[in-house]
Amino acid sequence: LTAFRGRIQSLAVNQRLLVESEWRGVGLRELVLGQTAPFVEPAGSRLTIDGPAVRLTSSAAQAIGMALHELASNAVSHGALSVAEGRVAIAWSLDETGTEPR
Repeated sequence: LTAFRGRIQSLAVNQRLLVESEWRGVGLRELVLGQTAPFVEPAGSRLTIDGPAVRLTSSAAQAIGMALHELASNAVSHGALSVAEGRVAIAWSLDETGTEPR
């Protein structure tokens, strides 16, 4: 039941961000912060976020949001966030060598 409730909360975060943007997409940084907030203090030293401004489509935001939720949940249960000194770093970059950044 707890896992199910967490997934519903994750979907709610995605929906809130999409509604706030009028379904025009979601900033990746905002998505990371929203999905990790139930697990770690955003301004704390246990989470490092680094990457350029990236706007995800609504469908990408929903899929990546769920993946972030699952990864954060696993980090709390079995990984870095299961111990007091554990840290998580989330980083991304853009590949601009082609015709469109990716």
